Amino acid sequence: MAVKIPLSMLIESCSSEQAYLKGNKLYQAHAVEELDIDDDEMFDDIIIEAEVQSSTGEEVYDVQLEYDPKRKEFTDAWCDCAAFDNYDGLCKHCVATALAYNAAIGKAVLKEKQVEQSETSSTLKYLLQESARKKQEKYQNIQQQVVSAPVELIPTLLYNTYGARWRVQFRIGTPSHYYVLKDLSQFVYDMQKGNSFSYGKKLQFVHTRAAFAPESLPLLDFIIETVFMERGFRRNLDDYRYNSSVKRELSLTTASLFRLLELCGGSIVVQDDWKQEQRYWITVRDNVELEVEFKPQKDGYQLTLPPLQLLTDGNRYCLVLQEQFIFCNTAIAEAVAAFRDLYHGEQKRQYFVAKEDLPAFCSTLLPKLQKFAQVDTTGLEIYRPEPCQLRVYLDDDGMMIVCKAEACYGDKVYALVQDGAAEQFERDFEQEYQLRAVLEQYFSEKNSVGELYFPQEDDERLYLLLTQGIEQIDLLAEVYLSDRIKRIQIQPQPNLQIGVSLSGGLLNLDIESERLPQHELQGLLSSYRQRRRYYRLKNGDFLKLEEGPLSTLAELADGLNLSSTDLQQGQLQIPQYSAYYVDQVLRDGGEALTVQRDMNFRSLIRNLKNYEDSDDEVPAGLQTTLRQYQQVGYQWLMTLLRMGLGGILADDMGLGKTVQVIAMLLAQSEKLQDKPVLIVTPASLVYNWESELQRFAPTLTVQAITGTAAERKKLLQQSTAQVLLTSYDLLKRDVEQYQQQQYSLLVIDEAQNIKNHATKAAKAVKSLRADNRFALTGTPIENRLSELWSIFDFLLPGMLGQYEAFRQNYELAIVQQNDEVTLKRLQKMIQPFILRRLKQDVLKDLPEKIENTVYSKMDTAQRTLYVANVQQMLDKLNHKTEAEVHSEKLQILAELTRLRQICCDPALLYEDYKGGSAKLDTCMELLDSAVESGSKVLVFSQFTTMLDNIRFRLGDKNISSFLLTGSTSKEKRADLVRRFNETDEAQVFLISLKAGGTGLNLTAASVVIHVDPWWNAAAQEQATDRAHRIGQKQAVSVFKLITKDTIEEKIQELQEQKIALSEAVISGQGMSIASLNKEELLEILQS
Repeated sequence: MAVKIPLSMLIESCSSEQAYLKGNKLYQAHAVEELDIDDDEMFDDIIIEAEVQSSTGEEVYDVQLEYDPKRKEFTDAWCDCAAFDNYDGLCKHCVATALAYNAAIGKAVLKEKQVEQSETSSTLKYLLQESARKKQEKYQNIQQQVVSAPVELIPTLLYNTYGARWRVQFRIGTPSHYYVLKDLSQFVYDMQKGNSFSYGKKLQFVHTRAAFAPESLPLLDFIIETVFMERGFRRNLDDYRYNSSVKRELSLTTASLFRLLELCGGSIVVQDDWKQEQRYWITVRDNVELEVEFKPQKDGYQLTLPPLQLLTDGNRYCLVLQEQFIFCNTAIAEAVAAFRDLYHGEQKRQYFVAKEDLPAFCSTLLPKLQKFAQVDTTGLEIYRPEPCQLRVYLDDDGMMIVCKAEACYGDKVYALVQDGAAEQFERDFEQEYQLRAVLEQYFSEKNSVGELYFPQEDDERLYLLLTQGIEQIDLLAEVYLSDRIKRIQIQPQPNLQIGVSLSGGLLNLDIESERLPQHELQGLLSSYRQRRRYYRLKNGDFLKLEEGPLSTLAELADGLNLSSTDLQQGQLQIPQYSAYYVDQVLRDGGEALTVQRDMNFRSLIRNLKNYEDSDDEVPAGLQTTLRQYQQVGYQWLMTLLRMGLGGILADDMGLGKTVQVIAMLLAQSEKLQDKPVLIVTPASLVYNWESELQRFAPTLTVQAITGTAAERKKLLQQSTAQVLLTSYDLLKRDVEQYQQQQYSLLVIDEAQNIKNHATKAAKAVKSLRADNRFALTGTPIENRLSELWSIFDFLLPGMLGQYEAFRQNYELAIVQQNDEVTLKRLQKMIQPFILRRLKQDVLKDLPEKIENTVYSKMDTAQRTLYVANVQQMLDKLNHKTEAEVHSEKLQILAELTRLRQICCDPALLYEDYKGGSAKLDTCMELLDSAVESGSKVLVFSQFTTMLDNIRFRLGDKNISSFLLTGSTSKEKRADLVRRFNETDEAQVFLISLKAGGTGLNLTAASVVIHVDPWWNAAAQEQATDRAHRIGQKQAVSVFKLITKDTIEEKIQELQEQKIALSEAVISGQGMSIASLNKEELLEILQS
C-alpha cells in the first residue's frame, strides 16, 4: 500500500539543506515527468521512478527511489546526475521525485475518500494493521529479552606497531558470557529503533539504554558518536545501514583515543596486530621517566632509546611507552618531539655520537633529553659548553642613544645573535633571542656593525628605556651605562601646597611649591594636555606627570581655563560655582599634595553634597503634599538659591518639576514684593503654569503677560504680581521692557528652547537681569553637547567658557575622540548643578510602560512610489560634495520628509493616489482593538494631514475623537484636555507631535500610538509621557509604527547611535537632521 513519505525524514535524508530547497523548487516548476509508482503488496518496498528535468531544462535525469513504509526509510536511491555520486544523501532530483510522489499519493487518497464507502479505507486499514503489528512486536521483544544481568560493553584497543594506527573493537554481554560486536552500524541502528537482537544463545535483548550497566553507558555514547564521525553523515541514523556500514572496528582519531582512555579509567586491553597478544595497558599522568642509556664508546658515546610514540590532539600530549599511556605537559612533549625521528617500531634503537659532535649534542639535545629521562652524564663535563653571559652597553653619542649587546661564552665573545647567523652549537640561542626581543622593543634601528639605536630627540623611547627598559634588560643581562646616560635623571614631582578659601562669593586659590619649575610651566601644561607620562626639562632630565600633584595642577588649569602666567602668580580668584569641581580635583591629588580648606569653603561643599539634610521645610501654604523625591528636589533648589547659584531640574517627564519650583517660590514669597519672579515657558504652557500656581500656591499673586503689544506693555508697567509669566515668543518681542527690571529669580521651562545659543529666544533670556536662574527640562541634551553649554551659559555664565573654546576643548574631544578624561572633567564641573531622577527609580508605584514596535510592509503601488523617490534622491546626493550637502540641508530635509510621508500614506503627497497605505491599515487595526477593549488612545504624528486621514477613518467606524494641532487655540486646547480626561466624549485623541508633545496631562489614556518616528527620540518620549506620568492608574501600552525596509528603520538605528552621547553626560537622548553628514544620509536611504 502506497503511503506518504514523512517530510522530516525526507529532509534528513538530503545531502544538504540546499539539496532539499533546490529539489522543492524543481518540483514546484513541474520538472518531474514520467512518474511511475510500483507498490506491489508482495514486496515491502515501494519503488518510485521518474524523469526529472535539470533547472535549465537542457538535460533530463533518471531517478529511482526505494522506500520502506514500515521502517519509514529509503532502502535505496539512485540518480544519474554528477552530484549524486559526489555526496552522501539524496540529490535535488531525488527530492523533487519524492515530493511528486507525495503529491500523487495525496490526490489518490482524496479521490478514494470521495467514493462511497462500504468498508474501511485501505490507507486507514493499513495504519490499523501497522499499529497492531508494532504492539505485538513490542510484546514479543520484551519476551525475547533473556539477559539475566545488565549488559556490559568491553573495549579492546587494536594497535599496528608499524602503521601506528589505533582502532577499537567491543565485546558485548554479561559477566557469564561476552560476544564480539561484529556490526557496529547495526548496533547503532538497533539502539535508535529499540530493536531486539540476538548475539547468540545467551544474549538477546531489546536495545534500550536501560538494558546496559551504568558504567557502560559512556561507552555506548562513545560508540554511537564515533560511528557518526566515521560515516561523516550525522543527521540521519538510518543511512548508516546502507552506506558502507561500520563493522567490528572503529578507527580512532587521537582525540577519540584520548576520550576512550578517559572513559576506561586506569587500564584498557590492548592487542598487537602482529603478535595477536592481548595485554592490559595502564594510563598514568605526568610521571615521565624513561630508561635512556648514554654510555661512552671508543671515539664517542652510544645513545640507546626505548620504543616510543608521541600522540597529541592539539591540546594534550601522550607518550606511548612500555604498555603505558603517559599523559605529559607541553614542556616534556616538546622535548620528546626533538627526538621524534629516532623512534621506530617496538625495538630499542641505538645511535652513535662521535667525539667531535659531543659539544653540539651536549648544548642542544642533552638538555631536552634530561627533561624526560635520567641520563648518566659522567665524563661529559669537558664537552659541555660554557654558560652564556649576556652584556648590554648603553651610551649617548650626542646624536643617538646606542645599544651594544654581547654574548660571552668563556673566552669567546660574540655579537648578539642575528638572523642568518652561522650555526654555532655551543651558543645558547634561546637565551640570546630572548634578550634580542626585549631590546627591539626599545630600539627602532640597527647600524652597519649590528648595534641598535634610536635618535636622541626621541623622548618617548628614552623615557620608556629609563623607566622600564633598563630594569627589564637587567633581568636577562648585565647592563653597563655610560656617564652621559647616568646623568639623565627621572625626577619625582615636587610637593605642592594649595590653599582654598571662600569670601565675597569668590574662591581664593593659593599655590606654593619649593621645586616647581615656574619658567617651564607652559611646556609642562602642554605635555599634560597631550596625555604624556613625562615632561622633558631643559636640562635633559625627565619629570614624571603620572598621578601626582602636577597632574592635579594641570587639571585645574584646563578645567578653570588658567594660563601658565596665572599659575605662576600663585594667588588666584575664581567664581564660587567652580568650588565643587576644585574640591573633586584636589581630592584626587595624592599624598604629595597638601590641601588647606577654610571653614567657609568646607561648609559650601558640605551643603552642595548633602542638600537632602538641609533644614528647608516645605511651606505650609503649599496646597499639596510633595512626594519624597519632590521634597529632595525642593531642598536642592533652596540650597542653590541660598548660595546665589542656579541649576537644571532635569527630572524625567511627568515627575512634577512644576510643583517643586512652586514650593521654592512660595518659600521666597516675602522676598518677591520688590523683585518679582519671571517664568518663561512655551506659549502652550503659560496658562498651565498660571493654573498650577493658583492651585498649589493661591497666596502668590500671578500675572500672565499676554494680549496685544499695548496690553502687554501696560501689564508690565502696572503689575505688582509676585510672579510674572510669559512665553519665549512674546519675550523676544518685548525683551527691551523686560530688561528694565531686576528679577529675584528667572525660571525657564522646557529649556531645550534655548539649546541653540544663536537664536533670538536664547539671546533674549540671557540678556535679562536676575539674582538667580533655574532651568527646567527633561532633555538637557537632545542632539549636541553644545546644547548643554547654551543652558549653562544662561544659568552660570562663564562656567563652561566661551562657546568656541567649549566646542574645541569639550564637544569635539568627547564626541569625536571619545576622550574619557575630558568627559570626566565635564561631569565634575556640572554635577552639582543638575538634578535628574527617572520614573523607574522614584515612582515604584507608577504602572508599567510596555513598548512595542509594529512593522508594516508596503504593497506594490506604495513601494513603487517610495523606491522611485529614493532613487531620485540618491542620484542627487551622489553628485554632491560634502560641502554642498551641508549647505542644502533644508532642501534635503524636505526631500526626506517626502519619503516619510510616503511611508505613512502616499495620499499625503499625491492627490490622485488610489493605492493603499500599509501603515494606515495597521494603525486602524490597533485603534479598533484598543477601543473595543475600552481603552482611551493618544495618536501622535508629525503630519496633521495624516491625523486628518485617521480621523476620517474613525468617523466611518463611528469612533469619536478629538484633534489638537498647532492651530488649536490655548483656550480650546485646555478645554479638550479636560474633556478627554473627565468625560467619555472622545475615545481617541489625535495630536500633532510638535503642538502637543509637551505640557499636557492626559492620564485618561492607556494606549499611545506613534504613527511616524521623529528624528528626535526625546520628543517621542515626551509625547508618551503625556499618559505615562503621575496620576496614571493603568499600564500604558506604547506602539511605534515603522514601515519595513524604509528610511524609518534607518532613523531608528541612527537614533540609537546618537543616544549614546547624551547618556554619557546626562541620560538624555535624540538626534537631528542637522547633525547628519553625506555618508549618513546615503546610509539611511539605502534600505
